[in-house]
Amino acid sequence: MGRNGIEKRLHRQDGVIHRDQVISAGGTSRQIELAVERREWIRVLPGVYRAIAFPESVRSRIRAAALWSGDGSAVAGWAAAWWWQVTTDEPPEVEIHIARNRGLRARPGIRLVKREPLDDELVRHSGLLVMDRVSAVIQAAVAMGAGGLQLLDRQLQKAVITIDDLEHYIQRHRHERGNHGVRRLMAVARDGAAAESERRCMRILRSAGITGWQTGFEIPVAGRVYHPDLAFPRERVLIEIDGLAWHTDPDRFRIDRRRQNDLVILGWTVLRFTWYDLEHAPETVVRSVRAALASGRPRP
Repeated sequence: MGRNGIEKRLHRQDGVIHRDQVISAGGTSRQIELAVERREWIRVLPGVYRAIAFPESVRSRIRAAALWSGDGSAVAGWAAAWWWQVTTDEPPEVEIHIARNRGLRARPGIRLVKREPLDDELVRHSGLLVMDRVSAVIQAAVAMGAGGLQLLDRQLQKAVITIDDLEHYIQRHRHERGNHGVRRLMAVARDGAAAESERRCMRILRSAGITGWQTGFEIPVAGRVYHPDLAFPRERVLIEIDGLAWHTDPDRFRIDRRRQNDLVILGWTVLRFTWYDLEHAPETVVRSVRAALASGRPRP
């Protein structure tokens, strides 16, 4: 066995190696068996081994899954996002996209998706074929559930992904099963979700026994009329609900901040919540609203 070549490959591949790589380097099946018998290597997947000198890690698990699934497969979803370092949350499983005619069966910790990515969606990154960064973020955001909104929010703010990227992804994959998750993210990101956000907020307030708000309330501000999402005129408290797209529009951000300053000067308390707050932290919304109403001064 070309030991130097094998050792170098193990170092490059986070301690994991495929049987075919050993054979191509001049090794034999018997030498692999001996390495396992001596407990120098352990078999982690069919045909894939990890040298015990290298501790198991997220990187080794992802790389082992990629080596096992073979040529033409691609790391996708949450695992791909982790590989791109856009999230530090470890994926609970490694998602691998394979051709529809492959006969592989899923293994513990590996999720196989029979889906053939478009060529321009694939990138070789750190030695692995993975989904491109934008696709990885979108797929991970869907897979992560509640945490996915936070991931998408951060990547929108960093300009790693844009609203146009979301729209483009939806159009390209509109006939695929499971695309409803991406569409839901899009609905949250777009201001088109504003009406549903308001309804959700009102349901939360009603459930908590909070009343007294108005919709369609008008406030003259700097020569213009401002329409907050919800208003408590008596306590001079306003509620605004921001979609994820709010972060990506610098002009809107600046205008909203200026308008909010004008409202504060006029004696209004402005509370801002996100869709994530409404869906996953309603108790925080209730607590903040109650505190603001308690300290609000009645309108003269």
